[in-house]
Amino acid sequence: MKTFALLVTALLSATALAQTPAPNTGGKTTAASGAGKAPPSAMSAKTRKQLEQVLECKPFSAKLDKDGQALFDKLWAANKAVQLPEPITVFGLSTSKVEFSQDGDVSMSRSYLPGIGLQQAIKAAGLKADKNGNYSRRTKVGDLTASVENGETTLDCMVSDYSE
Repeated sequence: MKTFALLVTALLSATALAQTPAPNTGGKTTAASGAGKAPPSAMSAKTRKQLEQVLECKPFSAKLDKDGQALFDKLWAANKAVQLPEPITVFGLSTSKVEFSQDGDVSMSRSYLPGIGLQQAIKAAGLKADKNGNYSRRTKVGDLTASVENGETTLDCMVSDYSE
């Protein structure tokens, strides 16, 4: 699943580009066509779909479109929560804050769901409680879990690279 980590890096490069301050603007982010306008969407429809699949712990195509490949070439290492330039949908729930990290052989993708209760996320993702009261589901890609972090509901997809 090394492809998972590479794809996540490429997909999140869009976020890095959208949040990069423009030169000579005092640190303000501006659109290429001029100051004061909203930045253009940095994600193509295909890139958006792949990002949603990764966050839902679903199988996905590792082949990126032209936009995604250009972002991959810039290789942005997130390892922290990132605000997307526009919301995406994860299990029918809207989110614009995601986090991706790699720790050894384990890759993690996390969607933050502000304003969504834990039970609503559990139901949307089809998770079940285990004997310890944790909510999870094994998928073809990895393990999907729900929790609350700092008062915010999250859905996490954990993928072990050593399973190849």
